[in-house]
Amino acid sequence: GVDFEVATSERGKNPFQAVNVSKTGEMVPLEPQPRPEPPRRAAPVPDMSLPEAEAFLGMMCSGTVKSFRDGWGFVNSESFAGDLFVHLGSNPGLPKLQPGDPLEFEVTESSKGKLHATSVKVVPLEQEELVGSLCTGTIRKFSGEWGFVTSPKFHGDLFLGLRKNPLRVAPRQGDEVEFVIENSSSKNGKGFEAVNVVLLGSQAPLPAPRPPSRLDQERVRSRSPRRKAGSVASGRAGRGDPLKMVGSVLRGQVRSFRGDWGFVTSNSFAGDLFIGTRSNPHLTQQLKEGDAVSFTVAAGSNGKAEAIEVDIL
Repeated sequence: GVDFEVATSERGKNPFQAVNVSKTGEMVPLEPQPRPEPPRRAAPVPDMSLPEAEAFLGMMCSGTVKSFRDGWGFVNSESFAGDLFVHLGSNPGLPKLQPGDPLEFEVTESSKGKLHATSVKVVPLEQEELVGSLCTGTIRKFSGEWGFVTSPKFHGDLFLGLRKNPLRVAPRQGDEVEFVIENSSSKNGKGFEAVNVVLLGSQAPLPAPRPPSRLDQERVRSRSPRRKAGSVASGRAGRGDPLKMVGSVLRGQVRSFRGDWGFVTSNSFAGDLFIGTRSNPHLTQQLKEGDAVSFTVAAGSNGKAEAIEVDIL
């Protein structure tokens, strides 16, 4: 224990302090102080001022996405209490939704008597409001190394360039894509662009074909007589249109090649076919005039046929 005198204090929040403190020599047992109980959290109380969604059956409402995953989720609205189920099965063509997306929808009763959202439409926003957001959309136009993508999530179209998106397969008009909106990397810094682009569906990047083995080459030689070096097949009437052979695997000969591109001919079609290294990144050696090759006919971003998956025989 201690003896002390109480005096006024100018320090701290307490106006008093202990002075002339001395020990008494007696042990004073300390009484345990009870721990304060943590504050109790009130249970959430539903907003009874809002009606249930059933009151809006057959009516159009506006709201936002609460959650959405694997083709289904829930939406909230300021018009009714609780949330409403939404799924792709009742909304064909609905884009991939993200929490917070603004929507317009109709409250409908299913055959099992459950309420859900149908006729769902995403309310488009300004692009600047979606910076950093994941979106899905459709290629409106693409030529060379750049183009534009549209989406029901925003007004207008959005720039898409290969410089920020090193895709193995160039996008084509009508392709479905997934992307993130970012501020433009152009010199003036104005506008926005699509980055982290992923081609969806059948246009997803394809694995590079394996190089042909020596056994494969011998098999090709045994089935097809070799042409003389330098010989070039000339186009004649009656041969097929390359655009009607998209997806076909053919054999032909390099007519010319310089830098990163050139042309290939074949007895299967008239004229020649464009071939470029950008569509054939797996090639490890430079093509040259007279090379015998196998290739797949594909439609390029400009709508013309080109040779991809090229292998030197």
